[in-house]
Amino acid sequence: MVTGASGFIGSAVVNELSRIETFNVRACVRPSSKFEAPPSVNRVEVSDVGGKTCWYDTLDSIDIVIHCAAKACGLGSESGEERADLFNVNVEGTLALARQAAALGVKRFLFLSSVKVNGEQTDNCGPFSETDPPLPDDLYGFSKLQAEEALRSFGLETEMEIVIVRPPLVYGPGVKGNFNSLIKLADSSVPLPFGLVDNRRSFIFVGNLVDFIIHAIESPKAGNQTFLVCDGADLSTGELISILRMVQGRPKRLVPIPVWVLRALGFLFGKHAVVSRVLGSLQINSGKAQNLLGWRAPYSVEKALVLTLKAE
Repeated sequence: MVTGASGFIGSAVVNELSRIETFNVRACVRPSSKFEAPPSVNRVEVSDVGGKTCWYDTLDSIDIVIHCAAKACGLGSESGEERADLFNVNVEGTLALARQAAALGVKRFLFLSSVKVNGEQTDNCGPFSETDPPLPDDLYGFSKLQAEEALRSFGLETEMEIVIVRPPLVYGPGVKGNFNSLIKLADSSVPLPFGLVDNRRSFIFVGNLVDFIIHAIESPKAGNQTFLVCDGADLSTGELISILRMVQGRPKRLVPIPVWVLRALGFLFGKHAVVSRVLGSLQINSGKAQNLLGWRAPYSVEKALVLTLKAE
């Protein structure tokens, strides 16, 4: 069973699982969703995800749950009601689903978390790994951390195995948000001021993430483990834009502006948080996924970006 099946990641998971004959897939979507499940998939409508959601009928005969459903939030502009809703969905909703899944004999519960549990930047340290202490920098990351902690505690009381996956920014065909904005920015003739930016950021192509999720639900070694996963090739902002422009058939046109000038402009125009993310580093060490599960990302960054742009 896949929750959040109409979302960017959830739909990719459902579509890939539907191609594997050994899986019978149940896709959970909101009643208003226009998601068209593949013919072999059982589409189930769930009105909401929260601490009071009843999942018992939906979980009937399910062995594995892949919990992709979540609520995102902005950069510190949430009202008290919005914050309460965030934690109701991401924390209480996750735990309610896990409790009911365990009660019905689900064997493995995979929770799609986020690298935001670790933090926002690795400028002054090495790449994040599973052994690093969590240090979320926003409410979304904190809600994911609370959900992880609740799941681990609950897992100790039951026979259901908990698997936690923390990806960085996910991209691929149909991606929206910041990565889509970057694609549109690259697909312009405007010179961009990233010629001197030497940061390093980890990303993961949705096809690579789905491939890892399938590894994580099939491998006996994945039970009760936490994994950080990425493409394996970290890029600076300038390198990413250069590749995007190359694929789009445009010249690089990166202007060598000192980083301190860009940061100063970010402060001046009230865009400090956005500029810090564009200029800062956020790296992930996927060594555990590789060593414990033998996983390797099937798509290179270059191939993944080509597939992403072809869908635009």
